[in-house]
Amino acid sequence: MIRYNKRYISIILVLVMVLAIIMPCLKVKADVDYMQEAENRKYNEVQSNLIQDWPQGPKIGAEAAILMEASTGTVLYAKEITKKEYPASVTKVMTGLLAAENCDLDEMVTFSHEAVFGIERGSSNIGMDEGESITMNDALHGMLILSANEVAMAIGEHIAGDKDSFAELMNQRAAELGCVNTHFVNACGLHDDNHYTCAYDRI
Repeated sequence: MIRYNKRYISIILVLVMVLAIIMPCLKVKADVDYMQEAENRKYNEVQSNLIQDWPQGPKIGAEAAILMEASTGTVLYAKEITKKEYPASVTKVMTGLLAAENCDLDEMVTFSHEAVFGIERGSSNIGMDEGESITMNDALHGMLILSANEVAMAIGEHIAGDKDSFAELMNQRAAELGCVNTHFVNACGLHDDNHYTCAYDRI
């Protein structure tokens, strides 16, 4: 039976908006003039501006963007809304949603060797060790506030048993939510060419 925790779903929705704003800054490239790249992208086509008699939206530096009317789902502004983008830690929103839907906050999450050592060395973490356990409440705080990758992986394992099974659950939930170009391979968002989403799906 799915259990919804309204408090955490609200937190997750706020984090979606915050992470969507900072997401372009998460791509690390050497010797790149980010300001010039953003300026260049202002000349990329805005698809909603091609609609006859539709209000013209601004030219912005984001790679992709969408504005949608929440109650009807009408897309008001569209720029590359289904283009594949790498979500990085926005991934943790889906992990948090599945935790809120499937777990109680007092459940204990135990850290496996894979959860602790299977993440990229030096990536965001809170220093959990193999065999340690914390409540789901603390795990969600560690993942959503501190962006801890090993915590996200442990939450995924707690829910589905292993990384791949949790990724299948993430993809199933994304499909249920109407996502059109999203595919997950891990619970934390560390880069993988097959781990992606798009602006339409993030909203």
